[in-house]
Amino acid sequence: MTGSARELDRASGGAIRRLLRRGDFAGKAGELLPLLAPGSGPAERILLVGLGPRTSYGRKAYRRATVVATQ
Repeated sequence: MTGSARELDRASGGAIRRLLRRGDFAGKAGELLPLLAPGSGPAERILLVGLGPRTSYGRKAYRRATVVATQ
């Protein structure tokens, strides 16, 4: 997880970490998973957007994730 994802995970009581452990979200490029009422955190909803492996981060991966998230 990125630093901001770790912060959000802490704020949501570990909701993201639990999803990753169960295999419900792999973080593949373009993968989406909405979390509704993820815990006692600051948000009622969280949208997880996968960017794929760090080695493939770049303009193309970011653009794909942005398009998928806004659809």
